[in-house]
Amino acid sequence: ASITGTTRAPVPIASGISVDSSTLTCPGDPFVGDGAPQATVTGQAVLAPADPEGLADLVTVPEAPGSTELGPGDAAGADGDLRRLEQLGADPVTARASGESAPGVVAGQSLEVGGEEAYGLAVTGCTEPSADQWLVAGGGEAGRQERLVLSNPGANPVSVDVSFLTPDGPQAPGGGQGVVVPAGERTEVLLDGLSGTRAAQVVRVQSEGGQVVAAVSDVWLDGLDPSGVEVVGPTAEPATRQVLPGNANGAGRGLVLGAPGEEDAVVEVRGIAEDEEQAIEVVTVPAGRLAEVDLPEMPGVHTWVVESDVPVVAGAWTLSPSGEGGVRDLAWSVAAPEVGTLAGAALPAGLPEDVRRFVEVTAGEEDARVEVILTRGGETETETVDVPAGRSRVLSVGAVDAVRASTEAEDVRAAVLLSQADGEVLTSSVPLVPTPLTVQDVPVTNLD
Repeated sequence: ASITGTTRAPVPIASGISVDSSTLTCPGDPFVGDGAPQATVTGQAVLAPADPEGLADLVTVPEAPGSTELGPGDAAGADGDLRRLEQLGADPVTARASGESAPGVVAGQSLEVGGEEAYGLAVTGCTEPSADQWLVAGGGEAGRQERLVLSNPGANPVSVDVSFLTPDGPQAPGGGQGVVVPAGERTEVLLDGLSGTRAAQVVRVQSEGGQVVAAVSDVWLDGLDPSGVEVVGPTAEPATRQVLPGNANGAGRGLVLGAPGEEDAVVEVRGIAEDEEQAIEVVTVPAGRLAEVDLPEMPGVHTWVVESDVPVVAGAWTLSPSGEGGVRDLAWSVAAPEVGTLAGAALPAGLPEDVRRFVEVTAGEEDARVEVILTRGGETETETVDVPAGRSRVLSVGAVDAVRASTEAEDVRAAVLLSQADGEVLTSSVPLVPTPLTVQDVPVTNLD
């Protein structure tokens, strides 16, 4: 809202009002339901509020005492503090925070999957719902299955239209139009059955009557060998510059590009690491279609940068080396939003002890100073990271509950890469996304 009047010199006197309640949603366990691969799943979720004192320079924190909820079911933790949910099911995970716990709250879920039909680690952030989202996942290999999971945290049913960019052009199959997601529940859609494509999936999810949280469950059974699991959240909306941090080399890797407009996209792909920048390829993506790019090895944890003459969407995948019994794992990195004032991700506990956690922070065209804020066992520590222009910096952070980053620099992106030390079989990547901090700015003008 705004108040306006007749005055010679309007003077704004209030803006950036802090949120006093936040609700984030995760998809829950996608292996529950008809047609899902048979697997043994250990699932967890965590809600981690920010330290109110640490936000003092960013926002005026509400004076009301903090309150936190994580469900469905009973989540361990005291009111206003970090909460853990030790089991996931067919219902979406809902994380709520109010009072001084609302600004900067983050939440996420993890799935450790085993069995003859599926294997891998999938870490996914809980996010706010949206009416228009793009998702990139999947592949054309035999035994690949992609399921779109639509969660509706609202109080009314929502109608969703699902459309695709494919190698042959755009598709809006009838079975994907008007998909109903009941209030407070989720609906699953088998993507291969809709698009009919034997390729990667570039999916657009648009809703009416409310907003949803969308994710793609990507499961690969290569013959008799489970070859990876990932639950992939939305990638950034179409733009001429996309930055995808949080990648490893693995045994294979690739990039999927989609050109949603009416013009062909001429795209330059580059790799960025701590001490190296490498030009990869220039590719033309026909209008309304997708294209796949083979990616080379890069040193250490690294970022892919996509620059185009017209807006595109992008996602990148990594396949881990084979472990005992031929099992492998799959990770997808998405185009991350700018870190800005505060961005974060939650990392549920209970993972194998040898799963390492790396935070990669990538700078744009200018040097960037970034505060990386780690929450561990209710305690907070901050590390200042200086990132040269066009490079990234990587921190090994150990078993933390949450990672946040804050910077005044533009075009800074960040993600967390998880990988297993022994053979690097289990792997997953999750971006740092802007956290709930302020409500829409409220311009107020003096009325003289």
